[in-house]
Amino acid sequence: MNKYKPVQKDDNWLIICELCGEPFNKLGSHIYWWHKMLTSQYRQMFGLNANTRLMSDESIEIARYNNEINKDIVIKENLIKKWINTRYKKGHEWRTLEKIAPQEYQRLLNNKRFWV
Repeated sequence: MNKYKPVQKDDNWLIICELCGEPFNKLGSHIYWWHKMLTSQYRQMFGLNANTRLMSDESIEIARYNNEINKDIVIKENLIKKWINTRYKKGHEWRTLEKIAPQEYQRLLNNKRFWV
């Protein structure tokens, strides 16, 4: 049984903010700037899965298109150069169970291959 609920959308497929009831293309930005809250806090407060998208399908497609056009910059500059020292490594002291989202932890517990 899934205890997580889906995000609410309006007739134009915009994501509705549970705090103020207004629809948005990018709910994460609205939550941060208007409600002074992180998306992780918002998801937890309203029982959303940790990987639930808070962007409209249209915004996701625009972001994908822009990433494709700027692929060299996105991959080489942002992912490889800037984040090389921020990635987890196996056995890293910061890689603890407290850092895992509850539903991800449950998925790992249910995965028989994980414990073999």
